[in-house]
Amino acid sequence: MTANQLHELGFRNLGARGLKEKHISALVSRWQEEKLTPGTIKNRMAILRGWAGKIGKPSIIPKHNKLQSNSTDTRDLNIANRTYSDNANNKAKDLDQAKLNLVTDERIKVVLELQRAFGLRKEEALKFRPEQAIRKTSSGSTYIQFKAGTKGGKERVVHLSREHSMREIESKRYINNKYC
Repeated sequence: MTANQLHELGFRNLGARGLKEKHISALVSRWQEEKLTPGTIKNRMAILRGWAGKIGKPSIIPKHNKLQSNSTDTRDLNIANRTYSDNANNKAKDLDQAKLNLVTDERIKVVLELQRAFGLRKEEALKFRPEQAIRKTSSGSTYIQFKAGTKGGKERVVHLSREHSMREIESKRYINNKYC
C-alpha cells in the first residue's frame, strides 16, 4: 500500500532501500489530507519504522513527530496526539429492550445481553463460559475473569455489582448447556 501511495505521489522507480525523509513527509501529508485519524497515521509510521530498520536506515524516521534536526528538512511532521474514548465520548451503541426483543435467535440475544450488561466486546461475549470465568474473592464478592476473546489475550476482570448481572450469566449458562 505504501509503495503504491509513493508511486501515486510521483516517486517513481523507488527501490525498497530508497526510503528517505522526503518520502515520509509526503506520505504523512497525504494521510492527513485523507483525514486519517492520528492513531492510524502513527500505526503506519510504526510500520515504516520497522521497514526503515530492516533496510539499515532506522534514523530516517524518528520515534517522535519531528524529522532529524541535522537534516536539511527540519519540518515538523505535525502528527496529532491520539484521542482515546472516555465515558463522556462513548462510541458504544446502546441497545434498548424493545430492539433486543426483536432478536429471535436466543443465542444471539444472550450475547447481546452480555455485551450490554458487562460492556463486553462481541468476541468476549461469544467465548464467555460462566463455569470457567466466574470467581469469588475472599470477601465473598463475585467477579468475572475474561481471557478468551480479549484483545491481545490480555486478562480482564469485571466485578459483578448489579443483581441483574446474574440473570445474563444464567442465560448464557442455559444456552451453553442447551447447544454445546
